Amino acid sequence: MLTGKSTKYRKYYVALVIDNDNGRATGRTEDNRLVHFDSAARPGDLAEVKITAVEAHYLKGIGGKVTATKGGDVHNQKASSMLGIPKLFNSTKP
Repeated sequence: MLTGKSTKYRKYYVALVIDNDNGRATGRTEDNRLVHFDSAARPGDLAEVKITAVEAHYLKGIGGKVTATKGGDVHNQKASSMLGIPKLFNSTKP
């Protein structure tokens, strides 16, 4: 079991970003570990993460090189439809 003082972990991971709130990104590594790190990466992008701490249920790290992906590009686009749900009325509100 990994603990905060363990040194039996890799120092670098590539993480798929799943959320980014105010510069604090959350992602999943290749082996599906949850990792929190500082980065401006968009959800859907791949980010290289240097692991700085190991907690009971997640890793902490510092974001490095970010590789833009099509998923990140799609995330930036505004949805043109509401998942197939038709509008019932025209709204002037954004």
